[in-house]
Amino acid sequence: MKQKIVDALKTAYATLGLSDEAFDGVASLLEKTVTEESQIATAIAGDDVKGLLKTIQGQVDSWKNKFHDKDKELKAYQTAHPDTKPSDPPADPNDPVQKKLAELEAKQKEYDAKIKATEAKARNAEVVSELHRLLKEKGADNDFIRNMTLRGIEIGENDTAESLVEKYKTEYDKNFKEAYGDGPAPKTGVQTPTEYQAGAYASEVERLRAEGKLPKAE
Repeated sequence: MKQKIVDALKTAYATLGLSDEAFDGVASLLEKTVTEESQIATAIAGDDVKGLLKTIQGQVDSWKNKFHDKDKELKAYQTAHPDTKPSDPPADPNDPVQKKLAELEAKQKEYDAKIKATEAKARNAEVVSELHRLLKEKGADNDFIRNMTLRGIEIGENDTAESLVEKYKTEYDKNFKEAYGDGPAPKTGVQTPTEYQAGAYASEVERLRAEGKLPKAE
């Protein structure tokens, strides 16, 4: 994809007289967001790209105009000081090329962060959905307790529903008994254990029953 972007830039901006390295550098930035060949024409025609290339052209022309004088100064210095190696000139904080590159890099980082956050949110939702299914297969059929157990779940980058199911099945059983009492947690979808005793969440259970959100005791 990068080479196709380079070729398109060379064709569109042939009159600027820029080097292959200049086009290659701009293509390296664009390939981070251009994922399909159909997007290339629009990407290279953007104002940011035009502005960057024209800035590079202006800077290159300026360097060319100054090159001969600087080259003469350097040769004269080397002749007068044969044992001294000149140091590199300090970076110019007001260099327009560097400023433009920094702006593009900042935009790219922001874009990448948004994509990463969106992908993580979608993946977490998928893991939670699959975890609900696996827990129900293991007898965790009480929707209220299961939702309470999984509320605010933290999912690591390498976590899967399969790797988390046993942990949250244990949490589900614990929450169920705290809500319904000391009877056994149901294994076949029964919403109320047969040996019901008032537990730590008894008042909440009774409120939900009164509102019709949980089945009433037989």
